[in-house]
Amino acid sequence: MEEELNYASVVFKNGGSPQKENDEDSTIYSTVKSKVPTTTVTTGGGAAAAHSRHFVLLLVCLGILCVLLISCIGVIIYICGVMKAQEAVEENIIHLEKENYQLMMDKEILANETEVLTRDRDDLNRTIGVIMTFKNFPVNAFCPDKKCQPCLESWIPFQDHCYLFWDPDTPWKTWTQAQTFCRKTNADLLVVDSLQEQEFINKHTKYYYDLHHAYWMGLRTNEDKKWIWLDGRNETLGFWIQERVGNAGGYAMTFPGYNATASWGPSGNDMQNKFICEHEALIRTPVFSFQTLPAN
Repeated sequence: MEEELNYASVVFKNGGSPQKENDEDSTIYSTVKSKVPTTTVTTGGGAAAAHSRHFVLLLVCLGILCVLLISCIGVIIYICGVMKAQEAVEENIIHLEKENYQLMMDKEILANETEVLTRDRDDLNRTIGVIMTFKNFPVNAFCPDKKCQPCLESWIPFQDHCYLFWDPDTPWKTWTQAQTFCRKTNADLLVVDSLQEQEFINKHTKYYYDLHHAYWMGLRTNEDKKWIWLDGRNETLGFWIQERVGNAGGYAMTFPGYNATASWGPSGNDMQNKFICEHEALIRTPVFSFQTLPAN
């Protein structure tokens, strides 16, 4: 900035009259620099422009802050939405797991009920089959007081079969006579199917008369001299006594007092012995009750 120049008039006086070269006083002009500091004066247009720039800058900052704020709000809303969606998914998963567990339980219950119904159906069909083997089924004998028993009185149940150990003092019977007696009771002479059954037989037989007497079984030889059970099956267990007991013949006896795996021996049909009858049990359960229908 250039310094501002001030002009002043200076009059010099001599003690007397002024020197008169001319009739008029001479005027001397001198340049005097002011010591007062100069002040820059800003025009009105410059101040308005600066103020406008500050206002624009403030508006830009406010705009940026608004954008950031809106962005943050949007991010927060998005995160909240994601979290809610995740919670909904987790709730659905838990709900589906509960439903799946309930379905599995229902399926297991249904399977158990089906198994029970199937077993009841099979038992009923089996009971009907046993009844059908009788020409005249003795209802009162099997079901006294409307409660059916697996076996008749004096018969012993074992593994769904009933056994009659015929052991009066005398007279005894030949193999043929014994089988005829069993058939009259809707049974047959004993057919052994397993070691457990033979052990059961041994527990319910006892020694009588002498070493040569035993209990007739439903086992005999055929035309080919092979041992055949009354139900037509070949004998495969082989519970024969190694030493010779009884008489030679084509009919088998089970001897009491021997080991279960070595308790059989042959004899002729003319020999008289005690015997064991066997038939299927009427029911598998110990007691079966009829359901009494309500009166109309």
